Amino acid sequence: MNILDFANNNWQDLDGLASFLNDLSHDQRVAETRRLGKGRQKTLYAAVEGRNMDLDYFVPDSVPDMTPVHHIGWNSMPPGFRSFEKRMLRPEQGAKELWGYNEGHLRPLVGNGYFVVEKQDNGEVGVNYYRVPTATVSQWPSPISENNGLISSLVYGKMVDVMRKVSDHVSIGRAVKKGKLTGNYFVLVRQDL
Repeated sequence: MNILDFANNNWQDLDGLASFLNDLSHDQRVAETRRLGKGRQKTLYAAVEGRNMDLDYFVPDSVPDMTPVHHIGWNSMPPGFRSFEKRMLRPEQGAKELWGYNEGHLRPLVGNGYFVVEKQDNGEVGVNYYRVPTATVSQWPSPISENNGLISSLVYGKMVDVMRKVSDHVSIGRAVKKGKLTGNYFVLVRQDL
């Protein structure tokens, strides 16, 4: 069995999909999510509508403050641009937001892609590139800057990634650029903690 069996059944067994992914190792989860191309990411995103989560899904309460949690990403972009990481942390206990940036082989070209993760009014979680962390994080590239450079504004500017839960470690997002839905989707696999 693999993730495509669930896709080929139009994602009708979401609980079974979650159990399947939960039972895999981290590396197996990453391998399974990399089977999903744009079309399957799109249909999965639609299928998990309403499967919301809180900020502690991305950085569990058990993780100490200012400790990055890595989420391995696979997006619907052309080959060579698909693999990336979102690294997130909680700035302090009780914070109503998380901080993060994008890591990958294209970071020197496209910028750090700093963001703030926040709960949205509709209950979903948004990775908000309009906002950036308000303090330096020693483990991360600096300086922290807004996403308004020539290339970084094209990639990250005026964007919010809207996230939905798939399983205990896997989430899926869709980019909203300048308030408009895009056709760009991606899957994240949170590291084992």
